[in-house]
Amino acid sequence: MLTFGRSRVLSRCRLGLVASACLGWAALPIAAQEADRFYVGAGLGAADYESVYEGVAYADTPLGAHLYGGVQIRDRVAVELALTNLADIESGDILGSGIERLRISADYRAIAFKGMFSVALADVAPRWRKWTVFGTAGGYASEESRHVVELVSAQTSDDVTDDSGLVFGAGAIYRFSRLSVRAALESFDGRHADHTAIEVAVEFRF
Repeated sequence: MLTFGRSRVLSRCRLGLVASACLGWAALPIAAQEADRFYVGAGLGAADYESVYEGVAYADTPLGAHLYGGVQIRDRVAVELALTNLADIESGDILGSGIERLRISADYRAIAFKGMFSVALADVAPRWRKWTVFGTAGGYASEESRHVVELVSAQTSDDVTDDSGLVFGAGAIYRFSRLSVRAALESFDGRHADHTAIEVAVEFRF
């Protein structure tokens, strides 16, 4: 369970969340008469992850699961909620303070609320009618659970760090009837941790 709360967790992402929410509520009545406006998706991705523990930077390239759901509020505009889980983040042996060496294992979870703007290529190139390109922007809050081993002193510790920030992305969707394949590149810019992820997902509309 993510432990969001406290204004410090929401400070960086409040602008993105409010903007996306206002956009959604303003246009929702228009979408009420449209079919196939809801969608859900699930997929996998690889992330270039960087974080900091007591001033010591570490990085890894973990695989992660990606779940999302959204509502199409206008022809080209949607809002969506997305969950990201990056497991088995491993720093390897890194230099801490003095002669101490650290080994950090972590799990990372984030929840994001985003606005999405899409353009169907059929509008400009009929032969590409099954393709749609899109961009996303919003805010997120995250939690990183760490297990730290001090190799020289043989001490261990565990901690949980909350973070927040802005998320931006771009990608493409190949549509079948009610099933689509979606590929995206997203960048999460937080106060304590950053990561850029390449994700592929299967999406259903209803």
